[in-house]
Amino acid sequence: MTRRRGLEQQLRLFRELMDIMSAMKNLSLTELRKLGRFIETQRGVMETMLRASQDFFSHYPLDLPTRSAAPAPIVLIGSERGFCGGFNDVVLQALERHLRQEAADARSAAGDQTPETEIALPARVPTPPARRVIAVGRRLCQKLADDPRVLAEVEGPALVEEVDEVLRNVLSVLQRHSAEFGANLLTLTVFHHVADSDESSLAIDIVSPVSQFVDCPRRYGAPPLLNVPPDEFMPELIDQYFFAALHEWFFNSLMAENRWRLRHMEGALHRMESRIQQWGQRLNTLRQEEITEEIEEIMLSADAVTRPAAEDI
Repeated sequence: MTRRRGLEQQLRLFRELMDIMSAMKNLSLTELRKLGRFIETQRGVMETMLRASQDFFSHYPLDLPTRSAAPAPIVLIGSERGFCGGFNDVVLQALERHLRQEAADARSAAGDQTPETEIALPARVPTPPARRVIAVGRRLCQKLADDPRVLAEVEGPALVEEVDEVLRNVLSVLQRHSAEFGANLLTLTVFHHVADSDESSLAIDIVSPVSQFVDCPRRYGAPPLLNVPPDEFMPELIDQYFFAALHEWFFNSLMAENRWRLRHMEGALHRMESRIQQWGQRLNTLRQEEITEEIEEIMLSADAVTRPAAEDI
């Protein structure tokens, strides 16, 4: 009886967990549908922004300030919530590979011909000058706890409606450190998952008005009509361009995260269903054993009652 009650309690707990995980799975499906619409719209926004920016900078060349010695920080887009497998590990592995490659390129540029295999690299590789990172997403930040490379930790979006606020927080961090990084902030490297690819795919995108809008060919003979002076319009345009590009990449990352979570949930639900089925069979076996024991006790009791009566006769 005790074993059966313990098993029944475990079955109730597992069924409650399955209900919770099924609800989380449905939330991921809802987010995926919303993100599909947002990403399609954002791609159209980016195309419009690119055309407008190219038209502007073809007539008003980008005047770059003096570059700082400190390279711009790398933005790592991870997950705010869990239940998404190795989503954040893929981001960190890509970061380490990227930093190792940067270190190798720096040695090559300095004329160091020492083979890479002869250099003992630590697990976390600083590059000269050291690269700083902005970690986005609570789960990713937990994996980077006490890492000296972290410039700032930013809460990530759990829902598509939270992306705008997260982006404002990221841009606020960049603005606070603008004196440190100077013109290097015009070339920003972003690590993010790709929405339309497999689990192991991660993109390293660079948003850079420096490379994209320098020496733009002129499509029109006359400059675009502006309501403000070009010197005032230019920084606003660059900010909007950064904002639009980061929007697209955050939407991609959030969609990929929900796909990871969906696959993770489906696998977990399948294993739980198998376990519940096994425990259900075990529970039926225990019930049959208890019924058999009760029948045996009844038969023994009946035999004990009828035996004295037979002896009296």
